[in-house]
Amino acid sequence: MPEDVAAASPEDDGSLRQALDLAALSPISLPDMTPARKEIREKPRRALLIAHGSSHRPEAIALTEAIADRLRGVGDYDRVAIAALHGEPGIRVSLESLGDGPVDIFPLFMSDGFLTRTRIPSLMGTDPSDPRIRYHRPVGCHAAMPGLVAAEIGALCRSRDLDPGSATILIVGHGSSRPSASRDGAEAIASGLRRLQRFGTVETAYLEEAPRLGEWLAACRPDGPPIVVFGLFLGAGQHASVDLPEVLARHREVLSSRIVAMQTMLGNVEALADLVRSIADEEPQIAPARRAKL
Repeated sequence: MPEDVAAASPEDDGSLRQALDLAALSPISLPDMTPARKEIREKPRRALLIAHGSSHRPEAIALTEAIADRLRGVGDYDRVAIAALHGEPGIRVSLESLGDGPVDIFPLFMSDGFLTRTRIPSLMGTDPSDPRIRYHRPVGCHAAMPGLVAAEIGALCRSRDLDPGSATILIVGHGSSRPSASRDGAEAIASGLRRLQRFGTVETAYLEEAPRLGEWLAACRPDGPPIVVFGLFLGAGQHASVDLPEVLARHREVLSSRIVAMQTMLGNVEALADLVRSIADEEPQIAPARRAKL
């Protein structure tokens, strides 16, 4: 990777929350989280955050743990546990560790596809019709997500003294060979960024479906506006830590003067925790595995 490419860390978000101009981002702004909010909720319950995780990279769960710590700190729940679809801790073990009582379950995924609708519910090890299980939509589907991504990209541009209005923003999603909820989610976020009219252009590419990231980069001219690459990943797993940087590295000689900043995953813990808290106030969704028994 060229030396002038900055890969932002999840910890580098000190001023991100202040950078979120909620009025300017309306109607896709973060919700107002006031102290009165706790009074209108039922007594604190248990919560389980489920991430993709990685069997080979324990650090993939670090962002999820940071969000859980934030939720513990604000006191909405008596207990908050985390789990990984791949790796440890496992979903069933973490769910059982919370004991009896209502549980809010939050998939920390960027889209609502096969994994969140079928795979995760099948691994819970509970009766799908159990009313104590409140299974919510993925955090990436929240209407405020484009605003959160815009704030992180804005901070990344400022760290490079780059005018966002002059840059090409390349949003990199996972993609899939299946009917792709992943693509739909990434395109929805890209559309939200375009509506904000804060960036030069906003493009999308994917790791596992067309247009693939490597193909998009190969089609770029060596001269042109600066490119800011932003990965839509919620953890430092294989895609964010290895796959995305390796594809970019293969094109570093031709595009070294254009790719000026890179962030491979979301990192604003405070804002992500706020999204989870907002989703908790919604009616939970019913995954297909649960509908079958209702």
